[in-house]
Parts: sequence; C-alpha cells; structure tokens
Amino acid sequence: MRSVPRISDMPFHGYKLTVAVVAVILIALCLQAGDFYSTLMLSRGNPKLAYQLNPQDGQAIGRFLNFQLRNEQSVEIDDETARNIRLALRSEPLDRTLLRSLAIKADLEGDSQRAYAMMSLSNRVSRRDLIGQLWLGEFFAREGNKNRVLTHYIAAMKVSPKVETLVLPRLVKMLSDRNFRQYLVPYIQSEDSWGPALVSAASNSDLTNAVPLVKSLTTKIKEKRFEAAIQHLLYRLLLDGRTKDFVTLARQAYPRFDYGQFRDISFNNMNTEERFAKLSWFLVNNVSFSTEVARHGTLRASAQPYSSGIVAARYQIVTPSTSYQLSYRTKFDDPNSGIALAWTGTCIGKEGEARIMNARSLINMAGVYRDVDFTTSSGCHLLRLELALDGAENPSIATVDIFGLELFQRR
Repeated sequence: MRSVPRISDMPFHGYKLTVAVVAVILIALCLQAGDFYSTLMLSRGNPKLAYQLNPQDGQAIGRFLNFQLRNEQSVEIDDETARNIRLALRSEPLDRTLLRSLAIKADLEGDSQRAYAMMSLSNRVSRRDLIGQLWLGEFFAREGNKNRVLTHYIAAMKVSPKVETLVLPRLVKMLSDRNFRQYLVPYIQSEDSWGPALVSAASNSDLTNAVPLVKSLTTKIKEKRFEAAIQHLLYRLLLDGRTKDFVTLARQAYPRFDYGQFRDISFNNMNTEERFAKLSWFLVNNVSFSTEVARHGTLRASAQPYSSGIVAARYQIVTPSTSYQLSYRTKFDDPNSGIALAWTGTCIGKEGEARIMNARSLINMAGVYRDVDFTTSSGCHLLRLELALDGAENPSIATVDIFGLELFQRR
C-alpha cells in the first residue's frame, strides 16, 4: 500500500516534478478538497467486501478504489487489481474510475506516456472527474503548456469550487508570463466565481503581476462580483507603498475618483464612501453612538449616557519615518458634560502593527485647536486612525462637533 503524504511534507520546485510525484500530489489535493463523489456513493454497503466477493465487477472495483482513496488515504493498485481492472473494462470500457486508476498506476510506475493516454481517455469519457482534471492540469504544468493547465484547472473548479484554494496559487505562479495573463483575461471576465478569487490570491502574493492583470480586465472590475477583490487589491497596494498603481486602478474601478479628496483626512463625500471599505472613514451608528458628516467636513457625533467607544475609523495614507501633526477643533452642546475625545494611531506594515499615537483630551473648551504629534515607523505606509468618545461618567446624551481636521508633515 502506498500512503499519500501531506502536501506540506512534499517538495515543490516549480514544475520540475517527476510524474509519479505529480500523481501523489493530485491525490492529496483531492483529499483536501473533500469532494470526489457523493457520500452516498462511497458509503453504499461495504465496498471492500463487495470487491473481495466479486473482484472483476467494474462497479465494485470503482467503489472500492474510491473508498480506499477517500477513507484510507492510500492507493493500492497491485498487479492483481490492475488485471481485474482490465478485465472489468471489457464489459465496462467507459468507466472513468477504472481508466483513471490505470493511469495513476502507470504514473506511479514512471510510465508517463501510458499514464497520459489512459487519463486522456478517462477525460474524454467524462470531464466531471475531479482527480482526472487535476492530474491533467499538473501534467501540462510539468510540460510547460500553461494554456492547457488552465483548461483543466477550470474544469476541476467547475466540478468542485472547493479546490479553488489549491488551484489558484498555482495559477498565480504563472502570472509572470505576459502571454498567459492575456490568455487568462477572457476567462476571468466570464461569470465564473473564481475570477475575483484569483485577483485576491494574486494580491496576496504577486502584486507586480496582479496590477497588469487587473488593468487588462478594463471595465469588468466595476462589476459587483469584483468589489471585494478590488478593495483588497487597493489595500495591498497602499500597504506596499505603491501609490501610483493604487491611483491608476482606483480610477479604473471607480468613476470620478479624486485622489486628493480621498487622501484628505477631513471628512468629505469621497473619503466616506463605503466602496473603499476600510480605506475610507467608517462612521459608527448604533444604539450607543450616532455620527454624520455635516457641512465643511464637520463630524457630528453623539453618545448615549455612560457610553464609550470608537465613533470613526479609517486607514490613512502616510509616509514612512515621517513626523506628523494632527490638528482639529471641537464644539459641544454641554461644556460640563465631562466627555472626553481620544485619538489612536497604529502603523500597519507588512511585518505587523505598531501603536504610535494615543492622545486623550477632555472636551471643555470650544473652538480651541488641539494638536497631536507623532512619527511613523519605517515601512509604515498606512496608519489606522481611530476616534473614540469616552462618556463613561456622563449621565446625559452628549454631542460634539469635530472640525478643522488636518494632518501636516512636521519639518
């Protein structure tokens, strides 16, 4: 019996894999996907006993091999089983499981030509065989035929969308090939769900090639199905300090995008739009707080009695290793309310987060400028700003206006 190793235990060096290793990896991929055939098919009766009682029955062999692959996580196709498969094929020549099993046996024995011939025949019988599609995808990856790789990976994802998390990282590795990116575009533009998922996967690991890929999608990225993927890509670009690419794609995705208004720290129509997700101001409205943007960029925030918490937050574009000053003014309904206002700033970097600002002030004088000084850390292109109201000791509803909000670089 040949046990199937975990993928994490196996070496992966580009496409320089032996065909035998490819076969075992594909079996492991399918095991992780957990979606070969219905549970009903695999659990019907006792597949092992049925095979022992009638070893030349095609259905009995097929169910036994599938049961063994799923439940025992192994492939045992010895010479006797292979002979039984061949005998069964005389009466059931178009059984995809039997054809695929002979292909895997040939592959594990190092006969790649025979393995490909048998798996191709199985694929002609049915394109709904997950193992077959993944095997053929890996086979053509080894051969360097990326277009054929895509064909079989797409077929595999149609059989089971669960394999997207396993297949998409392999496609991302191919995005450095400009011709392949162009070949990929019409498939991503189709209605398949994996298109946005591929954009997200590329955003996480290959921004250099994710950007030209998304540019090639033209107006398609404005569609609702791409919204979350584009939001994630834009965030990753700013996190990496790629402001120019961010502006280019933001203008492609969002008509009338104004980078100046978006980057401005004061509250305006552009930087409070929900479509920018966490890159824009998020205003809290719940049972404890209500917020709204009034005229001239003023934020009006109200807190219920004895309430404390965040009322506004966003990821602000900043420059690494730079000294800043945050300035603002306040106006309140009751100068004796005892409510306090607090700003916190956290640098968001690829290596983690670091709190660099924490300023709390009691609101007791109207119209006075308040300044908060801080310095960003190296590698900090995004600053998570959070504005909180502290009314834990206030017995009544408190309302405050925050206006004149500005962010300066200090010389």
